[in-house]
This record gives sequence, C-alpha cells and structure tokens, in this order.
Amino acid sequence: MCNLVSGLNMQLATFEKEDRAREGERESERQLEKCRERARANEYAEELTAKEKMIIQSQDTARVALQNKDEELQKVRFWLAQLQKAFNEKKDENEALLQKMKLADEAGWIILGEDIG
Repeated sequence: MCNLVSGLNMQLATFEKEDRAREGERESERQLEKCRERARANEYAEELTAKEKMIIQSQDTARVALQNKDEELQKVRFWLAQLQKAFNEKKDENEALLQKMKLADEAGWIILGEDIG
C-alpha cells in the first residue's frame, strides 16, 4: 500500500510539474503576444509619424507656393494700377487736345500740324 501511495504521490508531483510547465508556456505565449502587440503599435505609430511629416511638408510647400502666387498677384496689381494711371493721363491729354481742336474748328482755324496751345 505504501508503494501505491508513493507511486500516486510521484504521479501527482509529475502532473503538478507538467501543469506548472504548461502554465509557464501559456504565460510565455501571453507575454510574447503582448510584445508582438507593442511592436505592431510601434510600427503603426511610426507610420503615422511618417504620414504626419509628409502632410506637414505638403502643407509647407503649398503655403510657400501660395505666398509666391500672392506676391506675383501683388506685382500684377501694381503694374495694372500703373497702366491704368498712364491710360487715364493719356485719356485726359487726348480729351484736352480734342477740346482744343473743337474750339479751333469752331473758330475756323486751320490746323496744319502746329501746336494749338
């Protein structure tokens, strides 16, 4: 009977030992899966960071392009204003000359390429 109890105790000890080993393996697998999850999270974070950098660079490029276009537009507006001013001045001169020509015509003067003024 003592041998039977001793054999059962040894078998029980072996089962407990195997059970602890299986539990250790499960714990190792859980730890490994946690590590894998962290690695995937880090990869995802790195991808997001790279995408954020690309977006920021694109925004900076667009901002610079927009500033350049704005500067060009300001130059065009300046020269357009200069042309408008010159046109108005020439228009005023032409109107004054036309008025003088009308007065000369009314007075019956003959204009042969001489200054009316």
